[in-house]
Amino acid sequence: MIQLISTIMTESDREFENRFRNSSLEAQQEMLEIRNGIKKRNAFMATQDMNLLFFNSAAEKLEKIREWYPRCYEVLATNLPGFVNEPDDMPISIKHLADSFIWANLLPSDRGLLAFA
Repeated sequence: MIQLISTIMTESDREFENRFRNSSLEAQQEMLEIRNGIKKRNAFMATQDMNLLFFNSAAEKLEKIREWYPRCYEVLATNLPGFVNEPDDMPISIKHLADSFIWANLLPSDRGLLAFA
């Protein structure tokens, strides 16, 4: 997944369109979700002072994951629905478990920013 995210981030619009046209409907949906998430992430990051950027709660982090990494959010919602409903009230062990589900699918620069534990 992280390879696909990295590829979509670095490829031109033309390269994306070529790959998009040659993909299955399911792959196209996933590619659009990733691309839209990356656009939201980049727009947010462009408005922030990177030295001061952090989120105060697991709920804030979960919201950004939902926006920027919709597939990661789906994994959390499927496997840890209680966490998705009440992320701030979960014990640290559940937050570590949530991190293990998403860690490999976040960009390296977002891992420290969006990790729960």
